Amino acid sequence: MSKVRKLLTLPIVALCILALAGCSKAKGQYNTIDKDTIYREEELKLTLPENFNANYNTMLNGKLYMLGSSYSEKDYIQTSQVVITDINTGESKAVKVGKENAWVSRIVPFEDGSFIIFYEDYTVDDTDPENPIYNSRFVAERYDASGKSVKLEDLNEKCGITYVNSLAVVPNGCILFSYDRIIRIDNELNVLKKKELSDSESNFNGVYKLKDSSLVVSKWGEKEQEFYRFNPDTLETGEALKATVNLSNYSVMQGAGYDLYLTDSTQVLGYNFGDAEPKALFNFVNSDLYVSYFNYLEALDERTFIAYYSDWDDKGVHYHLCKYNKVNPEDVVDKEILSLGCVWLDNNVRRFVVDFNRKSEKYRISVVDYSNFNTNDDYNAGMNKFNSDVASGKGPDIVICSGNNTMENYVSKGLFADLGKFLDKDPDLSREDILPNILEACSKNGKLYQIVPNFEIFTAIGKKSEFGDRTGWTMQEMLDYMKNLPEGKVLYHDMNREGFLTNLFKVSAAEFIDPKTVTCNFDSDEFKAVLEYMKTLLPEEKFYEVLYGNNEDFDWEAYDNEVRMGKASLMTAYFYDTWDYKSYLRVRVGEDMAFMGYPNKDGKGSCIIPNMCIGVSSKCRNVDGAWEFVRKYLLDDYQEQNNGGFSSTVKGFEKTCMQLKEKPSYEDEGGNIIYYDDTRWIGGKEVTIEPLTDAEVEDFKNFVYSVDKLVGNLDDVTSIIFEEAAPYFEGQKSVEDVVKIIQSRASLFVSEKQ
Repeated sequence: MSKVRKLLTLPIVALCILALAGCSKAKGQYNTIDKDTIYREEELKLTLPENFNANYNTMLNGKLYMLGSSYSEKDYIQTSQVVITDINTGESKAVKVGKENAWVSRIVPFEDGSFIIFYEDYTVDDTDPENPIYNSRFVAERYDASGKSVKLEDLNEKCGITYVNSLAVVPNGCILFSYDRIIRIDNELNVLKKKELSDSESNFNGVYKLKDSSLVVSKWGEKEQEFYRFNPDTLETGEALKATVNLSNYSVMQGAGYDLYLTDSTQVLGYNFGDAEPKALFNFVNSDLYVSYFNYLEALDERTFIAYYSDWDDKGVHYHLCKYNKVNPEDVVDKEILSLGCVWLDNNVRRFVVDFNRKSEKYRISVVDYSNFNTNDDYNAGMNKFNSDVASGKGPDIVICSGNNTMENYVSKGLFADLGKFLDKDPDLSREDILPNILEACSKNGKLYQIVPNFEIFTAIGKKSEFGDRTGWTMQEMLDYMKNLPEGKVLYHDMNREGFLTNLFKVSAAEFIDPKTVTCNFDSDEFKAVLEYMKTLLPEEKFYEVLYGNNEDFDWEAYDNEVRMGKASLMTAYFYDTWDYKSYLRVRVGEDMAFMGYPNKDGKGSCIIPNMCIGVSSKCRNVDGAWEFVRKYLLDDYQEQNNGGFSSTVKGFEKTCMQLKEKPSYEDEGGNIIYYDDTRWIGGKEVTIEPLTDAEVEDFKNFVYSVDKLVGNLDDVTSIIFEEAAPYFEGQKSVEDVVKIIQSRASLFVSEKQ
C-alpha cells in the first residue's frame, strides 16, 4: 500500500475582494470577485494501493467508491480494485475485483454495502497455437458487503450489451445505456426490462438525476447537447428540456440542490432547467486553488462539496480527496483587484496566478477566461469578445496571449502601457537582465509593450558549407539561387504550396499587412514572386499523395535526412530546447549549420515564437500593481522552472546553453546524476549525438541573439489567397490579374475586421 496521506487542512492564504475601484480608470467590469464563491480546501485521508490509477468514481452514504487498477511491470498483470473510503473517518478498504488484465469500467454500490461491477472479459483459445481464437464478453459481477463475488452474468449473451456508455442508479438496481439498447437490472443481476433503440433514439451519452429525483438523458444534437426526460419504469424518453445556456461548454455533474452542476476550467456553477443563467457557486482561482478539473465532484449540501482530483510529477500520479467548505463572505480579506484576461487559462498561468495571490498582501489577480464565451455556433466568440473588450478599454488590466499576432494589433493601436518605465526603476531587474533580441522584438519606437518569458526559434537550416554565414535572403535572391540547384535536388525539404506560404508569413507578415496603417501589399512585386515560386510546388494533398501514396515501406529515415544526404538544401526547423538543436546539428544536417529561414525584404529569415505574450492595458490606473505581477515572470523563481522553450533572461539562457555541452542525464533512485549517450540510426549505423564544442555553442548563441522579430500569422487571409490564386496556378490567369483581386479582397476583409 502507498503511504497514507495525512489529514490536513490546506490554508487558503489571503482570500480577498476589492470593495473599492480596481485597476482601470473607471472600475472595470472584471475588477471584482464574488465573495459567495470562495471555498477553503480540506484534504482528507486517502489510502490507495501502490500504482493505483482510478477510472470511475461514485459516492453513496458518505463513502467514495474509486474503481481503478494497478499494473505490475514485474509480471505484466493488471489488477482491478475498488477502493472504498469513508470520507468522515478516513477509513478505507481495497477490494480486488474482476479478472486479471480485464478492463473494469463501471461500479454501482447499494445501501447494504454490496456492489456491481461491469467489465469486458477476454479469453484466448490457443488449442491451435498457430491460429488462436480470441473471445470477449461483457459481464456484470455482483459482490456482497464483505467484498466476495457472489454472482456473474454475461450481459452480451443475456441481452446483447457489449459495453455501457452511461448508467443511472435506481432503487435496488440500475439502468444501463448502450449504443443500441437500454437495460434495467436489479441488484441481483436479474434483467427486469429492456428496450432496443432505433437510429434516431440511439447514442445517449449521459443520464442525470435532477434535484426532484427525476431522470434526464442527453445526446448530441446538430449543434449542442440535447436533454430529454426519461421514465425509468418504461425506459421511454419524454419531453425535451431546453437549456438556456450551451451546456456543451461544461463538464456536467449531478448533486443536491440543483438540477445539474457545471464545471469549466475556473469554477463550479449550479443550473436548473428554465433558469436564464447558471449561478456561479465555487471559483477555483479566487479560492487560491491550483485545480482546474475534478475527477469527481459532488455537492453534499449548499455549503460543502466533496471532490477528488489528480496531479502528476516525475514520481507518478497523485490523488487528492478533498472537502471544500464555503467561506463566509465577511471573512474574505479585501485587496485591490487586477483583472487578467486570456483565451483559455493555461495550467502554468493558473498556478502562477494562485502563487501570486497567496503571497501578495496588497493585490489579487482575478482571471477572465474568454474561451468560456465560445459556442458551438461560433468557436471564435471568446476571441472576438476578448478583442472587443481590449479595444474598448473596458477589458482586463493584464492580457496574456499565446501568440504574437493579437498582441501586435493591440500595440499598433496604442492599447498597451510602456512597461519599460517600470523595468527601468525595478529594484531587482534591469534591461541588461533580458536578452537584447527579446527586448528589441517586444519594443516599438523604444517602448516596451509586452513581456515574453520563454520562447522558441523558427527558421530553416542548411549546411554552412553551402550557404556560408548568411542568415536569410530576399525572395528574388532565393529564386536566383534555385536556378543553380543540381538536378534532383529540392530547395526546401518536405515543402508544399500551403506550407511555404504559412512559413513565409511567419517571418514576413508585416510586409503584406501593416498592423499600424491596416494596409495590404499583396499587389507588390515581392508577392508576385511568392506566387511564382508557389506555382512550382504541389498542393499539400497532392504532395503527400505523390510522396508516399500507399507505400507502407516508405523510408522515413532517409526522407528526414535529405539535407544531410544532399538531396535538399534547406529544411524547416523549430528550436524548442537544447535537445532539438543538438539533434538538428548532429543528425539532420550533420555539419555546421546555416540559418537561412524564409525570404523577406530585410533578409532576416528567422523569428521568435513566444510561449506567451504579456501586456498591460494603457487604461490601467494602477500599472504599478500590474507590474508587480508581470515582473515575476522574469525573476529566477520562474525562469529556473521548466516552462518550455528557452529562457528570455540572460542568466537563464546562458544556463541553458551550458546544457548543449553536456550529455543527457537523469537522476536515479539514490539521487545520483547518471549521464548517457543519446543515439540515432542513420544509414543503418548508430550515431551518437555528441555534446557541442565551445565554438558550436557560440554559433548557436550568436544566431539566437540575431533573431529579433516575433512570429507573424496571416491565416485570416490565406483562404482568400488560395481561392483567388487558383486560376494562376492552373494557367488560366496571369499573376498580375490575380494579385489585383487578392489585394482588393484582403484590403476589404482587413478593413471590416477593424
